[in-house]
Order: sequence, then C-alpha cells, then structure tokens
Amino acid sequence: MAKTIVTQEGNLVNYAHIITVSVEISDEGDVYGLIATDIASSIHILGIYSSKNTAVSAQKKLTDWLDSEVLGVYSVAENGGERYGE
Repeated sequence: MAKTIVTQEGNLVNYAHIITVSVEISDEGDVYGLIATDIASSIHILGIYSSKNTAVSAQKKLTDWLDSEVLGVYSVAENGGERYGE
C-alpha cells in the first residue's frame, strides 16, 4: 500500500497525485476541513475538525510527513487529532 493517505473516514488517497493540502471552513462556519486536491482537480476531504487550530496542526503534521516520506501510509485519524463530534 505505497503512497497512501487514509482519511478519517477510512478512504484511501494516493498522495503521489496530491498537489495541494489546505484547511477550509465549512459554509456554515462551524467546522474546518483538511482538504487535498489532486492532479485531476478532484477534492478529497482528509479530515474534519471543530477548531481551526486543530485543523492547521493536522495539516502541518501531514505536510511534514509528506516532505519526508517516500513510501508508506499516513493515517489522518491517528495523527491529526480528535475528529469533530467525538
């Protein structure tokens, strides 16, 4: 399972195709999403957080890992903090 991000929902995203990772606020303004965009302009929701600080922290951990990892699996749920609503 090389070059894989496991989202909070358990979906698999090939990180070799990711071009951006960002934090975006929901339309309602009550939660923050850790969002990845791939080379086909598809959007992947990697995680959902109740605070901007938690979402930004998850983004930093993920981008730091992506900068250092050649092959492997990254779990947003395990490394990105507590999921919204839990």
